Parts: sequence; structure tokens; C-alpha cells
Amino acid sequence: MLGWLIVISLADGDAPAKLDDVRTLVSWRCGIGGLDWIDRLVEQGQAKFESGNGYPTRYRSIAAALLPLVHDGRPPEHRGFDVLGDDYFTPSGWVGDFTRHPERIAACAPTDHLVIEAWDQS
Repeated sequence: MLGWLIVISLADGDAPAKLDDVRTLVSWRCGIGGLDWIDRLVEQGQAKFESGNGYPTRYRSIAAALLPLVHDGRPPEHRGFDVLGDDYFTPSGWVGDFTRHPERIAACAPTDHLVIEAWDQS
């Protein structure tokens, strides 16, 4: 486990979202611990675990619960720890490749169903 690729998209069946899909609202890479914020949403009843084993792990929520977490152009903070490999170092809380589509986000209604996919980056 090296971290996660997170993709938040408009719900459209069970097919995994693609980064270049018009349904994709936000995506980013993060280190280990990068699912802390999703776990909190599930505990609060604002998101639901659907399935998964990391390829991907899938959750559902609504726009009103998810989109405020990325409104400032950054993903939710997460805990984690430093990861040191043979030829890489990932610091705790690392985030990379953050992509946000403001025009798609603005078109969402608060009750729109969204999917969060977390892809294991091992």
C-alpha cells in the first residue's frame, strides 16, 4: 500500500469513473491514511460504503455532504504517516495531482448522488 487515487464523480450506474470522464468532479492522489475523511463521513451517516477491495473501494454520498470538503480547491486533510521506499519518500498528509472541475461542481444540485472511488496505488 503506497496510497490512494481518489475520484469523486456523479453517480451513473456501477461502472468505475475515468479521470477524463465528464462525470468526474474532483480527483487527487494521497498517501496512506488518505481515506480518514471518508471514514468520518460514514461514521456521521453522510456517506455509505458500497463495496471494495481497493480496486476500487466505493462509497456513495450526496453533493451537499461532499462538495464543501473541496470548495477551497484542496482535498480534505488526512492523517497518515511517512512512507519510505527504495527510491521514494511520501510525507504524512501528502497530496498530489489535485484536479477540480469548478464548472461541473457548480452544476451539481445539493441532492445529486455522488460516488467516491478510492484506488489502491500499490
